[in-house]
Amino acid sequence: MTVAVERPRLRFFAATRDGWELELWRHLPAPKDDPLRPLPVLVVPGYAQTPYLFNVHPRGPSLVETLVGAGFETWTVHLRGTGQSRPRGTEAGPVSLLSYADEDLPAALRAVLEHSTTRARRTFIIGSSLGGSVTYAHLARTGQERIAGVVALGSPLRWDSPHPIVLALFASRRLAEAVPMKGVSRLASRLLPPLARAGWLRAYVNGSHADDADERLLVGAIADPSPNVNVEITEWLARCDLMLGGTDVAAELGRVTIPLLVVAANRDGLVPLAAARSAVAAWGGADVEVLEVGTHEDWFSHADLFVAPTAPTRVFVPVAHWLAGRAILAPPAT
Repeated sequence: MTVAVERPRLRFFAATRDGWELELWRHLPAPKDDPLRPLPVLVVPGYAQTPYLFNVHPRGPSLVETLVGAGFETWTVHLRGTGQSRPRGTEAGPVSLLSYADEDLPAALRAVLEHSTTRARRTFIIGSSLGGSVTYAHLARTGQERIAGVVALGSPLRWDSPHPIVLALFASRRLAEAVPMKGVSRLASRLLPPLARAGWLRAYVNGSHADDADERLLVGAIADPSPNVNVEITEWLARCDLMLGGTDVAAELGRVTIPLLVVAANRDGLVPLAAARSAVAAWGGADVEVLEVGTHEDWFSHADLFVAPTAPTRVFVPVAHWLAGRAILAPPAT
């Protein structure tokens, strides 16, 4: 049975400079919770992912519920092309990693800081999978002025030793451009739960954890992939290093000094440990931590960071504690 968030929440739309309206949700702590932290938290979804994944959990409190329970005003965003995010006209910009970093993140950050009840000038960002990579790119290209710290959940920067499945999926630019993506989310939502339980998706999720995962969680978390993003990932894998708009993201992260927490699954087949930890070597600041989740007996793959029965205690709570420690050190709200 899925455990859903029952917290005060409100929907907003943020306008990008290139013609998109992005759907955001603000989740406020209930009066009985701890006092509001001085900074809000923005959670950014990953590849073909929706924020639904952050709002429910099969057996315990979700990521959002954990954060608001710890006193954080928590925001989720639908990047362009997902949810109710919509183009304002026929000339709206493309769906791409570059657009996520240069347009969607700035628009979401502006909306959070404009409508936050904390009156803060900066926000924490939690990036899920590719959402963390997009956050790295945003920092490299735009800077850290409005961001107080980053949590990257299974997010690649440099593709060191990618899994053969990942290489096969993104082996050809021509294939990435040609394969139709419309309707993929509906097909995947039907196939993922039974394949996971049968052990065919070990690179993505531990089958024993999938037994506990409410199928609606896997279904609601999937959006149609973007051909443009597929092409960019294909080029990224071929180079190993993330280059967007002429920016070497890893090289520019040496200028970033805000705190970083890297969360990695010990047997992640989509984003191996080396790929997730590669941001540590690139980071310019001294406040950097790595949380490796999973044991030999109860191993974690990519999706287990969200759907595993122990994800609330082994991932969500440590993340909330890390944020609380940095919120105490942050400048007070103004």
